[in-house]
Amino acid sequence: MSGSSNGRLQASEAPIAKSAVLYAAAKEIGMHCREENQSFLQCKAVESDPAKCFEKGRSVQRCVLELLMSLNTTCPQQFEAYARCLDEQSAPSYAFERCRRQEAALVDCRQAGTLDKQRVESHEVLLRE
Repeated sequence: MSGSSNGRLQASEAPIAKSAVLYAAAKEIGMHCREENQSFLQCKAVESDPAKCFEKGRSVQRCVLELLMSLNTTCPQQFEAYARCLDEQSAPSYAFERCRRQEAALVDCRQAGTLDKQRVESHEVLLRE
């Protein structure tokens, strides 16, 4: 999962989208990119020509990339630890329940970031009044 010389991702980098990284981000992708995914799937259901849905597919890709970069910026250690655990547990038994501690740490970090952002936004509103 590395793009830098020391083995750690830089904040501006998106993690390499291996299956474990995508699985670690799956719940957030489902929430954050819901509209893009639904629009793409609706297009595919209606159109017989895949080229007509290309831009909607690109929107899904952009959304997922932005989310991965956000995860890497806000909670890089927790995200990397969860993805690494999922990768290590993927064979032979797919014992993903062993990664619940890492998943909880990522969820806690993301929720703390959301709460911090809400606090900053509400503080900015108070300053403008």
